[in-house]
Amino acid sequence: MKEFVKVGNIITPQSQGLEYELEAGRCYYLKYDKYEDKSFLLRDGELTLPKKIYGGTGLGERILKSFNSSNKSVGVLLEGLKGSGKTLFSKVLAKKSGLPIIIVDEEYPVQRAVEFFAKIEQPICLLFDELEKNTYFWRTDKLLKLLDGVQPGPKKLTIMTCNSIDNLDDNLKDRCSRIRYYIHYDGLPISSIQEIVNDVVENESNKNGLADKIFNSVKTKSYDNIISICKEINIFPDMLFEDVMSIMNIDGNYKNIQSNLTMTNEEFRKRIRKLHAEFEKAVDEDDYHKALKIVQETKRLDHEMYDNNE
Repeated sequence: MKEFVKVGNIITPQSQGLEYELEAGRCYYLKYDKYEDKSFLLRDGELTLPKKIYGGTGLGERILKSFNSSNKSVGVLLEGLKGSGKTLFSKVLAKKSGLPIIIVDEEYPVQRAVEFFAKIEQPICLLFDELEKNTYFWRTDKLLKLLDGVQPGPKKLTIMTCNSIDNLDDNLKDRCSRIRYYIHYDGLPISSIQEIVNDVVENESNKNGLADKIFNSVKTKSYDNIISICKEINIFPDMLFEDVMSIMNIDGNYKNIQSNLTMTNEEFRKRIRKLHAEFEKAVDEDDYHKALKIVQETKRLDHEMYDNNE
């Protein structure tokens, strides 16, 4: 093997190491060494996924069918609040693609990517996470060159996530040749929440109506939030839903949640027992104002339960 290579009048040492082809399904981080001014891939990146994925896979199957049915690259943009499920979907889609997965480092200057990928021939899956938060390294005008497919390079499934499409350059919007699929995430649908409740909550009586309560009160319906709620209920099975949620770090509207939903008989009994205990404590402390409010709340619950059973 020769020790040097010559390009035009430029002679450089031959790169040392073994010939290597990117492996299908393996993850790589695309990084940049600013001191040596070169791009490189770091092998053995990981995409961590939960043991079970909830929800349907129809969208992912459609995207992959489109990608595999032509020789053109496909761009996918996933928008939604942090924790809404977009990053998880991007990982699942990348895994199912069966392609080498290249995760673009947050400090990688995207203008270098066109030149770097021009040397690659095999199809790849490219991941950009939280696109709009990295305008310094991932400038939109430079990203467009990568998405346009005009420059030489491999067929790419490019998956990008963002919190809000409003923060992105207009040149990325309404252009199927650059981004073919746009999916907005509001969080898990109630069907997926019900699946999680059925799998995680241990006490059968605690499962009744829980998915509806979570769906109607929790703001960010993420896997992490839903599973955390279910595990908390397993620890405190006799606690009312609004009391469980009162100090959890999950945004939502939990006040008077019972009045907006049908209360089960078991929940009604739990609430009455708690009010009785609070009433006795208020009387023992001569707090008759509080005791009166508890009596009024008990009457309100009686009427509500009666109306629900009519």
